[in-house]
Amino acid sequence: MELTNNNETRSKNKELFEDIMSGLSDKLINNFGLKKTGSKYTFKGKGVRKEVVFNHHIDKWSGELIISPAYDIKYDVLENWFSKFSFRSKSDQKTSYSFGFVGEMIGYNTNYFFRLDEDNQSAINKFHEEVLNCTEYVFTNYGTLPSAYKNRIEPILNEELELPINGFDWAMIDLTLCKIVNPNNYSRLKEIILDRIRFLNKREEPNVAYYYDKIDDILRYLESLSTTDLENHKIIDSIYPSWQEWHTSKHKKQVAHQ
Repeated sequence: MELTNNNETRSKNKELFEDIMSGLSDKLINNFGLKKTGSKYTFKGKGVRKEVVFNHHIDKWSGELIISPAYDIKYDVLENWFSKFSFRSKSDQKTSYSFGFVGEMIGYNTNYFFRLDEDNQSAINKFHEEVLNCTEYVFTNYGTLPSAYKNRIEPILNEELELPINGFDWAMIDLTLCKIVNPNNYSRLKEIILDRIRFLNKREEPNVAYYYDKIDDILRYLESLSTTDLENHKIIDSIYPSWQEWHTSKHKKQVAHQ
């Protein structure tokens, strides 16, 4: 009986999700040229992908339907060259993004809550409004390389933006963006980013640790590429071991020295 009730709840929440998305879907398609695939809305152009993804689930305690939109843009020109060094699989790299946001990063909600036993119209209206505002913000401010430079790189150079506390790919994306849009600021940005990388390495951030002794080779390769080279670069197999292989090898060396 409980299983039946759970199945009924899931079915009703699926219907609720579809009802919530029905009015929004047309606006995303018509206003932003997005194509719907399941709960993902995507625009694909030459070397660029823009997406709004509606992650959603049912909270097992409250029974609420929770929708968590994510907004992202991927530029092949900023990322493909790095595949030569990346520990991620080709499939992972194809689905990565150059700039990604959730609502709270740009002044809106990240999670939206809806109940089967309530009138959700007010919450739905707010959800639609905020999703459209977030989509407009991300696609306007990061929808071209110059606009991404203005909203990402300039604040870093002006010490107005805190750099990430983990990861490594962001550093290569930022440097590539600067190299393409305003190469005169590349050296200055490189100093700022390398200082952050050294800080993260001292904190033993695992992604940074993987690349740390390879940074000179990676940057030498990036700096050898022209904008045309970057535009024509395809995702290729890495010349380095996977993260798991590297981590296993590192662990064995540590054990051997104990």
